[in-house]
Amino acid sequence: QIIHRALDIPVVAVGNINTIEAAEDIIANNRASIVAMARSFLADMDFVKKAYRGEAEKIRPCLRCIECAARPAYGGGVRCAVNPQLGRETKYASIGRTFEPKKVLIIGGGPAGMQAAQVASRRGHDVVLYEKQQQLGGRLREASALFKKADTHKRYLEWDIAATNDCGARIELGTEFTAAVAAAEKPDVIINASGGLHVKPNILGIESAKVVSISDAELKLAPVGKRVAVLGGGISGLEGAIQLAHEGHEVTIIDRFPVNKLWREVMDELRSGLIEQMLLHNVEIIDDATIISISDECVQYRKQSGELGKLQADTYVMSFGIKTDKEFNQMVNDLIPDVHVVGDAREPHNIFWANMDAFNVAVEI
Repeated sequence: QIIHRALDIPVVAVGNINTIEAAEDIIANNRASIVAMARSFLADMDFVKKAYRGEAEKIRPCLRCIECAARPAYGGGVRCAVNPQLGRETKYASIGRTFEPKKVLIIGGGPAGMQAAQVASRRGHDVVLYEKQQQLGGRLREASALFKKADTHKRYLEWDIAATNDCGARIELGTEFTAAVAAAEKPDVIINASGGLHVKPNILGIESAKVVSISDAELKLAPVGKRVAVLGGGISGLEGAIQLAHEGHEVTIIDRFPVNKLWREVMDELRSGLIEQMLLHNVEIIDDATIISISDECVQYRKQSGELGKLQADTYVMSFGIKTDKEFNQMVNDLIPDVHVVGDAREPHNIFWANMDAFNVAVEI
């Protein structure tokens, strides 16, 4: 603003301007001549059209995850975690309607299930989605728990739920999918987006009442004491630890890998930002340590050097990752010939994978 008012040449404002409201505020208050955006336009290629029509609430939010920059950095094409059409416009510039409408049943209302419902509905299919919880969102809810994600993942979660509710699919909440449901619905196609299960290693004491999942801790579904040991220090464990520390807990992470090998699945910019937050919130980490047992008094671990140690905590937050539910997947696969498994139900990964995998299936039905 100071630069703009001091110069007689156009000044462009750029950087982390995510919404049309923010852009209009800059122009209206004479803070700059022009507002420039990049990633927000990649997340929704109709950003300007929707804003012009007064449909700002329909603009798909950008997660600021830098997925679009990460892939070109190692030779890939530009892609987006929330817009599976980006970079594939020659084939998917628009989603055409099918000449053979089918009854499509989707299991699960997480990111993959919602993406599948939106795309299959746009194709003209008769879509019904079953979600066992009383609300849509799936693991996107816990992925949005970190306070730093209020303007990104939480906004996208709200948008995704609204877009799914408005897409024309019939949404059945609070209803667990079973073979009886399939028999009653008589679908032509089933898309299994049921997600995965928390990995629960065979550790002595892991059934203790003091052990809770990272999901329950982040979503406030289980009580968490003052002193917290996060068992498993991947991205989910780290973000959960930072959030708990932000809320006033004393948090220590225990992981079997050395710290220099952790969180390498994200770009260095994101990794350094998470490490900065970890340090700012005084989150401790015991790396290179394998957990031996859990008791009401402490968690015991063995370092790679053979040294034994123990950590006292009021709550142990289990964050060992996600695995596919093979038994459930097999039950679904046996119901009808045309079954597709997408997202974490097929292979646990991230939101980019969930959206892309579900889109690729739904757009071809």
